[in-house]
Amino acid sequence: MARAERGRVLSTEEKHLPAVTWSVLNSYWLTRQARTIWRTRLLKWDVIAFLHDEMLFQLLLLCIATVAALPTWEGLNNRADFMSELVPTTTHIQVFGGDINSPNHLCSHTPGEPGNVTFEPTYKQTPALFSISQQQLWQYKNASTIYPVAVVNTTLFGTDDGPFLQLVLGKQPRTSSVVSGGSWKWRGTMLNYWYGPKSNGGVYFSCPTGGSRNGLFTRLGLGPTPEGCQLVTLHSFSTKI
Repeated sequence: MARAERGRVLSTEEKHLPAVTWSVLNSYWLTRQARTIWRTRLLKWDVIAFLHDEMLFQLLLLCIATVAALPTWEGLNNRADFMSELVPTTTHIQVFGGDINSPNHLCSHTPGEPGNVTFEPTYKQTPALFSISQQQLWQYKNASTIYPVAVVNTTLFGTDDGPFLQLVLGKQPRTSSVVSGGSWKWRGTMLNYWYGPKSNGGVYFSCPTGGSRNGLFTRLGLGPTPEGCQLVTLHSFSTKI
């Protein structure tokens, strides 16, 4: 009498089959079982591979988002050195001049985000924090977001007295219009911009740029106030600067 394979009970008909027939049937049954097992395993492997790829993709997106949100620490040994130098000297920058008759503070067109530098009445915003580190002016937003104030050469309001320079918040693409090598310094309460031996003397201009808010400009050396602009100065009265 044919014996049952492990875990399988023979039917009445199968018990009376010749040995050769039983052997063929048994081989067929084992083949089907093997195929079922391998299909199940392959399906599991496909699912595992899919989940693995999906996790890697999500991790990649997370890394990209994290890198994009972090500031760069160019020219600094590490982040700790940067923060220890910048944070203690953060200050609000107040704007005076022109027809300003109420407290105004320096900010970007969208406060707290990159864009053209301007100023707004204090009652409309929480004044932004700025600091000078290694002669670069920065806006401090939080421990992971710090924006540099870039100086961009512009043809707007250009005169024979020299190029007009616009202040823009945020790292700018490397182009010929971006001025590099300048330095920011406090002279008493007044914020000055220097490029080599030349200085703006702490003088800035609030000028229309085609939008609802003016942009902030400066020039190296003396010159007349461009038409449609108003002369302003930038100050901090903090004892930490």
